[in-house]
Amino acid sequence: MTVGWLTMLYDPETSPSQEMLQILSRIRLSDNPLNTRSFHTFSQDCSLVGQPLSNLLQVFGNNIIPQSTTRQHQGTGGNANPYNSEYLILSYLNYRTLTMVANIRVEWVDTLSLHLEFDEEHRVLKVFRFPSFCRLIYAGSTDRTALCRLFSSRLSDDEVGFQSTSNLEPREFFREVLLSYRLLFSQDRGSRRTFRQEQRRRITRKDNDNIGTCDPLLLKLCGYRWQNERKLYEDLRAPDPHNYYSPVYDFPFLGQRLLELQRFSKGQNPHDWKLLWYDRRDIMRFYTFWAVLWIGGGTIILGILQIIVAVLQLAANYDQNRLQAISNGQRA
Repeated sequence: MTVGWLTMLYDPETSPSQEMLQILSRIRLSDNPLNTRSFHTFSQDCSLVGQPLSNLLQVFGNNIIPQSTTRQHQGTGGNANPYNSEYLILSYLNYRTLTMVANIRVEWVDTLSLHLEFDEEHRVLKVFRFPSFCRLIYAGSTDRTALCRLFSSRLSDDEVGFQSTSNLEPREFFREVLLSYRLLFSQDRGSRRTFRQEQRRRITRKDNDNIGTCDPLLLKLCGYRWQNERKLYEDLRAPDPHNYYSPVYDFPFLGQRLLELQRFSKGQNPHDWKLLWYDRRDIMRFYTFWAVLWIGGGTIILGILQIIVAVLQLAANYDQNRLQAISNGQRA
């Protein structure tokens, strides 16, 4: 239980069954059932207590202790990386596109290992709601923390045949988590505005899942321009944001999850005018479509107006000729 709270890699069950090791099987904030691929089970008996903690956690799920994308693909026995040819694109991954076009709902979670896990069937994206914890871990020395020992233990089990990447863990993982908020939210003006609007609705409705009360840094990272937190990004040694990112080099831990999310976003086709207006995934196509629509629509409207004017002129000429004929007849 204590390890779960110290690392936030999983959410421990505060009232476990007797002689059982249990992980919370619901979302603490919303009390919804936890649907996840990261955990194989939420309960184990105490017979595994003598195992190293990293091995014990892997019994609950292989992804509880994060691994870099590079290490995951090296583990398959091949050197080729299938993600090298595909980039992460801001227009497909920003919050406005995900919610407005792809109809994805964000579920705020207390568990780091669930960050950016996407449930395609229910269209739910899990996002960690305590970025201040990541900031604290990254800023401090992690050499003697329980979290560092967990990462190191996991690495030592998989280290045979691989070059050590322990200098990247766990600080680089927390750095990635912090940078992922910028990618999803603060880089895009519409995403920031959408996040603030939803937060105001939560406050108005007094929802139980009001995330504004949990971590002030979350509101800053998601609801306002990234330039407002420039000092944070300088501490993270983060370059200025771009519209394209490498899932291997920019997000070695979270790249695979981001690619899964992006592929789903790419596959969505809006079917009404409102969604077409919000669909900025291909900005050139967006401007081309609306330019053709407005210019073509304007041309059609002008054509209709010209026809109406011509009809009115014809009607006026007919009346004038009719009056003139009547006047000539009276004179005769």
